[in-house]
Amino acid sequence: MATRSFRIVIGGFVTATLATLAAQPLSAQTPHLVVDLRPGDDSGVPSIEAASFGGKLYFSGDSDGGAADLWSYDGSGPPTVVPGTVGVEPTDLIVFQGALYFQGGPYNPEDRELWRYDGVNPAHEVLDLHPGGSSLPYAFAVYGDRLCFQARDATIGAELRCWDGVSPPASYDIWSGVQSSGVEDLTVIDGLLFFSGYPDAGDGRELGVFDGLNAPVMRSLVPGIVGGDPAGFTLVGGSVYFAAQDPFTPAFRRVWRGLPDFTAPGVEIQGLDVQGGLTRYGSSVVVVGESASSGEAKLHGWDGGALSVLQTSDTAWEARDFVRIGSRLYFLAESETASYDLLRFDGAGVERVLDGELTNYYLTPGLALWNGRLFFSAYQQATGDELWTIEVDPVLFADGFESGDTSAWSLP
Repeated sequence: MATRSFRIVIGGFVTATLATLAAQPLSAQTPHLVVDLRPGDDSGVPSIEAASFGGKLYFSGDSDGGAADLWSYDGSGPPTVVPGTVGVEPTDLIVFQGALYFQGGPYNPEDRELWRYDGVNPAHEVLDLHPGGSSLPYAFAVYGDRLCFQARDATIGAELRCWDGVSPPASYDIWSGVQSSGVEDLTVIDGLLFFSGYPDAGDGRELGVFDGLNAPVMRSLVPGIVGGDPAGFTLVGGSVYFAAQDPFTPAFRRVWRGLPDFTAPGVEIQGLDVQGGLTRYGSSVVVVGESASSGEAKLHGWDGGALSVLQTSDTAWEARDFVRIGSRLYFLAESETASYDLLRFDGAGVERVLDGELTNYYLTPGLALWNGRLFFSAYQQATGDELWTIEVDPVLFADGFESGDTSAWSLP
């Protein structure tokens, strides 16, 4: 029998963690359907677009077969539609300066702009960067007191914008003219904003760095070598790691490393073909790829020494959406049915928590953590794609704690 950590709650306060209680393995837990927005086999939540704000979970969903609305869920009653969001198709939800922001607006005719919801008043469009058109803001990142993102206009195309919530957004024309740099994967590390984008017509997608004061700088990973497509920027032990193409064998992706100011980037892990996401676990880089030791796509660890295979069986193709919860690392990986399975790494090995082939829960990309539970979109034949949840951090009500009587504890 496995052990799990629990939060002990006394009088509403989290007071301690107990790691010695025996329980069933996490893989034995059953997902719970939060809501069937479109009753029957029609899909109400075909993919998860979600964020935690003001003590509630907000997500995009469709209850009638039309355009999606923004919904809120408080964990007890049924989800409700947020005022002002009927049919606005919210995507890319993010919390900034005490409000919820997202891309919203109609697709036909297309008018997708930046929207805001303060938790009280009806949601509304707050920025229109492309009057008469659609700026399509996305790839949001909170950078200090600014919200940075990609958006397009008729003058400089799809470029980096940073907004303080009051003044007109600052625009950075990385690929000069009406062409678009198409910045993506915006990540804040040690006071710098990292991203990838196209600097001009002669290069592929390259590394970008913005210090918040000067113009963004584009860096070629290898001078004279086009592109690289860097992604997954992660700080580990004072260095920035990311995945990018091998400079001399572009068909393979490697793990690169550079200092926070991004001087002298170079390939750090040789012999690993990256085939999924990259993240940090403790003092190690955790990445999915194929090595001589693994023979196929599996989870690997790198602590600056030897490359170790963390997954002894099964595969983890195209691993993504890493979520760290205590000592556990949850993520999605492609299954043989072209959907995704839910896996977890606990520091010792990898467990497949939800296997679509065995449990008939076929997940789509995206995980959201709220109130000790993971939320995701999953398909079942009876419901279509809807919003589901699984408990990953149980909370116990410990009555009789003072006397040591555990008979009244709310064990799952």
